[in-house]
Amino acid sequence: MAQVVTRSSDSPVWATSRLALWIAARVNPPSLTNRSEDVSWFLKPADLVLGRLPLQVRILLLVLLPLIPLVWTVAAYASTQGERINFASEEQTGVAYERPAIGLLTAVDSSWDAVRLGTQGSDLAGALSAFKQAEAQYGSELKTSDAAAAAVRAVEALGDGKVPSSDPRWPAASDAVMAVTTAAANNSNLILDPDLDSFYVMDAAVVRIPTLLDGAAITAEVATSGKESTDRTANVAVELGAFVAAGDGLASDVATAVPATTNAEVAAAMKSANDVISGQVEKFSKGAKPGLTKPLPNGAVPGIAAAVGAQSPATLDALNTLLAARIAGLEKSRAIVFAVSAIVMALVLYLAYA
Repeated sequence: MAQVVTRSSDSPVWATSRLALWIAARVNPPSLTNRSEDVSWFLKPADLVLGRLPLQVRILLLVLLPLIPLVWTVAAYASTQGERINFASEEQTGVAYERPAIGLLTAVDSSWDAVRLGTQGSDLAGALSAFKQAEAQYGSELKTSDAAAAAVRAVEALGDGKVPSSDPRWPAASDAVMAVTTAAANNSNLILDPDLDSFYVMDAAVVRIPTLLDGAAITAEVATSGKESTDRTANVAVELGAFVAAGDGLASDVATAVPATTNAEVAAAMKSANDVISGQVEKFSKGAKPGLTKPLPNGAVPGIAAAVGAQSPATLDALNTLLAARIAGLEKSRAIVFAVSAIVMALVLYLAYA
């Protein structure tokens, strides 16, 4: 019997396959069926570039491109740390300038005290010479030339410092030197110190002590001069009140700075300075207070400028110690970040090359 030969295309399996393909073509949306073509079009530019490069170069690019944000971040961090270091360095310049400036203020006010009390005054010429040297070294950077020139003229106007205590040249000189200490603090960023402990040490050393020096000399003069009157009483009350407020402010600064610092030497120095100055403020206040009602004899109000001013170097040393520690910490942190970043990048490049 002759056999009937059928084509494979006529088999049930073939017919079923054709039916499945027909259904799939109508069920699947065009966006899905053409996705590979869309992706191919999108990647075509990259394929044109990378297709001509060796495999190792492609891998290297794949590694280097993600490193760009890392390099950018490290550079931004380094810039920020550099700004903070420069800020603290400018503060150190301010401290270097304040030493002879407050030294000159101490010399002026202690000499004023000496004239009133009939005692030996300070070395005005030596203090003025030291201040001029600081101005020559740091003045252009701190922009204190105008204030410094005014201070120098005012102090030179005192001559040998033997003019009467009632002479208006004394308060003029004291105020002029006070102005230059303020200008130096403002222009060196000291007044904007960002750390808790160093800010209050700065305030005590650069703001409170000069205010006490100037205030004590002026208060002593108004309490021992003039005639009884309501205006005079008001004047003495204002000056004495400002002086006492400065003393309280210094005590508050030290009370805040000492617990905030981890440096035991700084804490001890500030406590010691505050103890001495607080004693002088109390002694002065008791002596000057009776001058509210009537003029006192010159010797009734003690001269404290020399004793208060003697604490200035220790407080400035404490401030400089904190600034140096801050700079060292910032530099160390920056070096660690640089080292870790360099190691990571070197390791990634090594593995990519290998």
